[in-house]
Amino acid sequence: MKQFTIMIRRKYLYHSLLLIISTFSFILTSCEKDFEWELPLAFTQKNLILSSGTGTTHILVYATKNWNAHFVEKVDWASIDRLSGKENSEIIFSYAANYGVNRKVQLAFETEEHLRDTITLVQSGEISSSDARLIINEQTVETPASTTTLDLELDTNLKYDLYRIRYLVTYSSENPEENWIEEVSYDSEKLHIKLAANPAYEPRSAQVRLAISIPANTINGGQKVVTTSTTITQLGKE
Repeated sequence: MKQFTIMIRRKYLYHSLLLIISTFSFILTSCEKDFEWELPLAFTQKNLILSSGTGTTHILVYATKNWNAHFVEKVDWASIDRLSGKENSEIIFSYAANYGVNRKVQLAFETEEHLRDTITLVQSGEISSSDARLIINEQTVETPASTTTLDLELDTNLKYDLYRIRYLVTYSSENPEENWIEEVSYDSEKLHIKLAANPAYEPRSAQVRLAISIPANTINGGQKVVTTSTTITQLGKE
């Protein structure tokens, strides 16, 4: 009789335990569904690191309303398969191979309720940031007053990233009478500078700086800026 009572108690405890587990699982499932399906605007990941080769990746979008998407800046190496979606859905992001340094693109999303958010995607490059080379061989240049063009040697391995290089001209005078550096351009071998002839008797100088920003191919990494410059002194007329 005692053994029979123990068996009944064990059976009762077993069924009670099953009931508790089932209830707990139901609560977790309900919470998970609420989390997944009732977010006004969210993503599985907001920062993605991509390989250097050609590929695609799926971006899951969670929303309660219709949404649209667009690139923050124009890019020619990436595309998305749709510009809008309804509630929970996905975007297929396609990208070309990257033979240069790391590059970054941002996707902006907005719902019909005007909620906004952004995803950042960084594609690794075949050239590491530590190997990126951008050097103007002539660090200082002195030229006659009549000179209007300069072609300086440029040593770089960034031929696939020339469009990302930015230039800045800084004049030695705080209030130059005119911006006498009229045009700056570059290719994989030369830095081309167009300048106005110097009408004054005094020399004048300016610095031309080239720079490229390279994002880190890690989630929390900072960007690296590779820069080079040359100082041009244009003599006064005789």
